[in-house]
Amino acid sequence: MMENNKKLSLIIPVYNTEEYLEKCIRSAMNQTYRNIEIICVDDGSSDGSEMIVDKLASEDERIIVIHQQNAGESAARNTGLRKAVGNYIGFMDCDDWIEPDMYEFLIESMERNNCDIACGGWYEEFSDKSIEVRCIDNVENEVFDWQQLMYYIYKRDRYRAFGYMWDKVYKREIVIDEKGDLLLFDEKLKLGADITYLAQIGTNARKVSYVDRAFYHYRQRSSSGTFSKNIKNRMGAIEAYETVIKLLKEKGAWQETIDYAKRFLGYHCTLIGKTAIEVGDREGLIKVQGYMKKYHDDYCRMNKDYPDRIQLYDSIMMGEMND
Repeated sequence: MMENNKKLSLIIPVYNTEEYLEKCIRSAMNQTYRNIEIICVDDGSSDGSEMIVDKLASEDERIIVIHQQNAGESAARNTGLRKAVGNYIGFMDCDDWIEPDMYEFLIESMERNNCDIACGGWYEEFSDKSIEVRCIDNVENEVFDWQQLMYYIYKRDRYRAFGYMWDKVYKREIVIDEKGDLLLFDEKLKLGADITYLAQIGTNARKVSYVDRAFYHYRQRSSSGTFSKNIKNRMGAIEAYETVIKLLKEKGAWQETIDYAKRFLGYHCTLIGKTAIEVGDREGLIKVQGYMKKYHDDYCRMNKDYPDRIQLYDSIMMGEMND
């Protein structure tokens, strides 16, 4: 590995994950890439997580702890971004953990190939099993441009390794907009702000590298926002994909990439609509159905080989709530 004295700022929003938090932060502390600041933003925890971050900070001067009133994950990430001074930016969720050499490998690949983003694979962690998610058979080259990255992100069923914030490292330059201002997460979205943020900084990248090894351990919990029964909050994912589609058009992304983003929006509509029916949220269902009608033709065209998906989509779009 080449010698590198540049600093990595690793941002970890912390909220009520006492059971998993120490493992998460210690995996960051144990990185073989030593020039790191670990910014833990305690977003109003009340389960003891707030004490765990303080205890670990007393052990390692590289840990920076910020305590704030609960304002949501995006606000916590933004607090971390404003504090960060590193040449590189990384993100972790507070219930996950990483392999010890994750950032050493990603940063080495980034610098060797003169890239703005480096990506790795990850593990989907269930209580009883671990599934490795990599793309060695699909990715044509180790290095590619932003157009290819966007295509990989939204053609999710074939390129699952690319769709998240936390399996990557970013050069600081691409989290700055054309006016020189820091790009921040949209705090109005309860869910989906990471979707829009990844699109923003991904389209800012000139070159991207991929390291075909799994480094990040993504813990699956039924209490996470993805599985929430709160339809109003989950609508943020649909709004986020509408923002992404608009951005991709403005940036001149490939039409196929835009079509895959529309397909993924439709997929989220299906999930949220199904949950709205299950929990009896009539207002939420009607709102979802409005989006489903808007994107119906695109969704059907992109799923012509999956009639079962189209059938489910149509049944939810036309469905009515039972009294």
